[in-house]
Amino acid sequence: MSGGESAESIATIRGGVWRAALLYAGFVALAILTRAVVLGLGILDLDEAVYSVVARQMLRGRQLYADVADHKPPLVFLFYALAEWLWGPAILGARLLAVLTVLPLTALALATFFDRTRVGVVAAVAWLVYGAAFIGHDMLAVNCEILMMAPLAWALVVLRRPADLLRARRLLLAGLLIGVAVLFKYQAGLWLPVGLVAIFHSHPPHCPGRRWQALAALGIGFATPLVGTWAAFAVMGLGPQFIYWNLANNFGYVSASVTGIAALARAAGSIVPFLAVTAPLWVGAVRLRASSMDAHRRALILSSLTLAGLGVLPGWRFYPHYLIPLYVPLALAAAPWLADRLSWPLTRRASLVIAWPVSMLVGFSVSTVVLFYRTDVYSETRPVFSAVANEIRARACRPLGALFVWGYAPQFYYETDLPVASRFLLVDRTLVGHVSGGQADPRLIEEEHWNWLMADLTRNAPDFIVDASAARLSRWSYRLAEFPRLDRYVREGYRPVVSIDGAVLWQRRTCLAMTR
Repeated sequence: MSGGESAESIATIRGGVWRAALLYAGFVALAILTRAVVLGLGILDLDEAVYSVVARQMLRGRQLYADVADHKPPLVFLFYALAEWLWGPAILGARLLAVLTVLPLTALALATFFDRTRVGVVAAVAWLVYGAAFIGHDMLAVNCEILMMAPLAWALVVLRRPADLLRARRLLLAGLLIGVAVLFKYQAGLWLPVGLVAIFHSHPPHCPGRRWQALAALGIGFATPLVGTWAAFAVMGLGPQFIYWNLANNFGYVSASVTGIAALARAAGSIVPFLAVTAPLWVGAVRLRASSMDAHRRALILSSLTLAGLGVLPGWRFYPHYLIPLYVPLALAAAPWLADRLSWPLTRRASLVIAWPVSMLVGFSVSTVVLFYRTDVYSETRPVFSAVANEIRARACRPLGALFVWGYAPQFYYETDLPVASRFLLVDRTLVGHVSGGQADPRLIEEEHWNWLMADLTRNAPDFIVDASAARLSRWSYRLAEFPRLDRYVREGYRPVVSIDGAVLWQRRTCLAMTR
């Protein structure tokens, strides 16, 4: 390469980096603008409370899946732990970290999929705007689905050029990114066949050896973060716990499906309005085949859209946040059609293309704030959590006494910021037969887990126990008296000191004596 060619290459690289930096800054600004409505709000969704509480316990040296557990992969907890470490124990930290990193990185991936052309920028903007223009309780919360989309979107970028896939390291990287996404949420694993589509598009059928090498590279890349994470937990002596909470417990959660009528009701309440709000994107997706996009990228988009749709089905719960993975392939599919209809000065058609998502964004943003203060709609925001926390702080007999909550309400842990007394942050399926989004089934109760719970309580000796069975919280009405082992433990060692909006606060008798 001559000196002139070298200088030209360096200038091209610098220009590309500068353009990427400008796009990233613009996407950060748009991410903040579209999510500004929730930056000052507290817990939107129960899952946010779970992630925050687990992260705090980890920062205090508690072991994930042993001292505190939930059926989610570890990276979501590490993300929240990083946010807690950077900005302190408040949900604002996680929201800031998401809008400054995860959201703009995902948007930059969508732009890069189309080589940062006008179509790519349209795809990124559509993703940021439409992704915030739905039910804030789910879409604006920092959940697993949001976090897993960054590595998945960049996997699509890695796979977008057939010529690049003749090099095994590109497929290795794509598999690695999908594997990392699985460590945020298991449904990301459904995207692995996108890599297969890319391989069969880029490797000719008369070279089966090259195809097998490509498949091996993709599989090795996918397995590396998963096996590596298991090995790290195994070294800490937590291999069985990691396998149980991430595989066995999670499979039990998914297999405990809702009833047919409940599933139809949930679909009507989430999927139908989602389709209405995103209708312009679906129109653009239907017309994808008429665009000038090459067949390879079109196959990647359509396969990822199909697989993201399959990710909505497990458990038939149809929570709105299960729909989040659809936004990336939808925005990519609709981008050519949207870009064709956007022109300057704005025509009537272009104005409609812009006005629809903006009106949806404004409408749902307003509804998010209104519903946040309507505790009869979302119990996550009820004042009982902070009221109980204030009562505990006033009665504490020593700093950092542990807390146990008999209920499906991690917000008590979040508000008190006390150590959790049991690994069962959520009293759930295997203790009471409770199924999130479904019907209770006593056959799901496991006696071994009751042994674990009682051992945790004996070892950690919580200063306070909150009995939420009469607090009228959604998903929870299981009375202590129905579970003799725990009822006996509580009545022998604790005394009820106050009832706040139905939540009964029990204080350990020895601790109560110190406060008198």
